[in-house]
Amino acid sequence: MHYQLIVTTILELSQLLLQQEKHYAPFYAEFGFDVPTGMTVYVVDRIESTTNEDNSASTKSVILKPLSGTIPNKTPVIVECSSDDANRNMVTLSYADANITNWNKLSGNMFNSSIRQHVNQKPTTANMRVLGVNESGELVFKNPTDQYLPANSSYLIVEDGTPDTLPVVFENN
Repeated sequence: MHYQLIVTTILELSQLLLQQEKHYAPFYAEFGFDVPTGMTVYVVDRIESTTNEDNSASTKSVILKPLSGTIPNKTPVIVECSSDDANRNMVTLSYADANITNWNKLSGNMFNSSIRQHVNQKPTTANMRVLGVNESGELVFKNPTDQYLPANSSYLIVEDGTPDTLPVVFENN
């Protein structure tokens, strides 16, 4: 069984996608999955502070760490796809009895619904950042602007006082 990971609906990332020829999607699902060659799955390993040489300023960056093998169910991730064609961005449902959420800094939102009893998750700018791009087209985590978090997406929980925009750094295995 396959589940299509549709990155073309993330219109805000189109500038980045065209510049880097890679497509990124925040993703969260009830099921475990495997990805085909050409796709990479990342988690947020840490938020790292760096100080410039004269100690006059400090910046924070989000460190993305690649995962390999079967991704366990309920693991919020960032998926790098090689195409904007949804038919080429399919994950295979699988099962993995593991829990990486104790060190993964991402959280996830399962679904949105208009059913009266369901409460859609509203983002907050004080302690939440979502995947996006900055004015230069670089991948960042930034303040959410949507009324509700998108279904099946991951987001980053941050401490109060965290900068509005955090650059992304890719860590090698």
